[in-house]
Amino acid sequence: MFYNSLLVLLANNPVLTLFGRSGGGGSSSGGGGESILVLLGYVPMHFFGAIFRRVMPLWLASLIGWSVSVIYAGVWILSGTSFGVFIAVAAIVGMGAGLYNWFDKIAKLSSIAKKKQVLALAKDSSWDMTLLNKQTSDIFNKYQTDWSNNDSAAMQAYLTPYYLYHNQLMVLAIKQLGRKNLISNPTITKLDLVDLIDSDDNIRDSFTMLVSARAVDELYDSKTNNLIFSDKRPFKEYWRFIRNNKSSWLLDGITQNTEEISLRNNVIANFAKSHNYCYSADWGWLLLPGRGQLFGSGKFGTSDINNHVIGVYNNTLIQLYNYVPNPKKYSDNYIIAQVALPKSYGNIIVRKKRNNPFSSIKGLTRITLEWGDFNKRYEVWASDMERVTSFELLNPSFMVKLQELPFEVNIEVVDNIVYLYSAKTEALSKTYETMLAILYQAFKEMRM
Repeated sequence: MFYNSLLVLLANNPVLTLFGRSGGGGSSSGGGGESILVLLGYVPMHFFGAIFRRVMPLWLASLIGWSVSVIYAGVWILSGTSFGVFIAVAAIVGMGAGLYNWFDKIAKLSSIAKKKQVLALAKDSSWDMTLLNKQTSDIFNKYQTDWSNNDSAAMQAYLTPYYLYHNQLMVLAIKQLGRKNLISNPTITKLDLVDLIDSDDNIRDSFTMLVSARAVDELYDSKTNNLIFSDKRPFKEYWRFIRNNKSSWLLDGITQNTEEISLRNNVIANFAKSHNYCYSADWGWLLLPGRGQLFGSGKFGTSDINNHVIGVYNNTLIQLYNYVPNPKKYSDNYIIAQVALPKSYGNIIVRKKRNNPFSSIKGLTRITLEWGDFNKRYEVWASDMERVTSFELLNPSFMVKLQELPFEVNIEVVDNIVYLYSAKTEALSKTYETMLAILYQAFKEMRM
């Protein structure tokens, strides 16, 4: 009973993420007694157990680790404190978890996948781990080079048709922002097989490898060649492969190990599929716009673009996504529909009228239009009056449609990019459907 309660506590305690990659989420402060169990019992023993496991053979690590934990537990039992026995038990559990990854989700997945791999290998030599590791390593290195060179033609040899199309769209989106993403010195530090499906006819065969790696990941302004952001931190990604008709393997998707599971929305993924668009749960900072009022609070390396949908409509690239300026304040989010126009309009803001008459937008001038009803409900700010008058969406019929939506939607134009955005709106399928519908209407108004 106590042991089971302890497992629940440890699995949900955020302190442990510093020592063991258990894959847990959420916070749980627990009571005072539970905190003592964790901080004085489990944590130090888990810490030393994990170190022993990394620096010496497992038999020696076990011998030293259990000796240390028994002595440590004995000291607490003999201390005579009311929590002594419980801290001692937590210490024993901590050492076992540190030595053998008892609570490591990846270790458990890898163990299950390894058993499947052994069974599959008995029937098909293609499941040999040496071949799977080589396949992953080779494609990992090719992909980093081809992505950096925007070479989708080369990717065709090792990506599934769907993932190739998704990559082509993402490359186009990065180019529209005037950027290039260069990956240099990619090095794999570890490969863990975490999933495997072996079908009788090989058609549905697949495997997923957790790739632990490091690289220099740099984002540049393609016009000025100025460095926008650089990330040299080690990373982990899930690489999923499926078998093609020629019995070789094709890369079908890459998922970040840091992807926030709670932000993934399978309903929106299905929404994207129903419109023949592509979905990503997390694109981080790569597509974060660097200019404009809407993204003024955004920060590379911190802000997120989640539940990203991308596709082509009327031969034009469109995107819908959830923008989170500060993930620590997830309530301050925006649902955005985005499209690039054939010409530039400077910077324009069209937003619902604020109650505060002194509310202004830095760097832009307030403009009053001819329609009285519009001026009562909306306000326009712009960097160039002449460009405002040529902006096709500023007409009574479209603004009426905007006003009739079930939630507030405003407009920002930055050069040739239009952002239709709704603040503090949930990332729901119906929200995306509404944003997509108004985006389609905008296409009609602009005759694109």
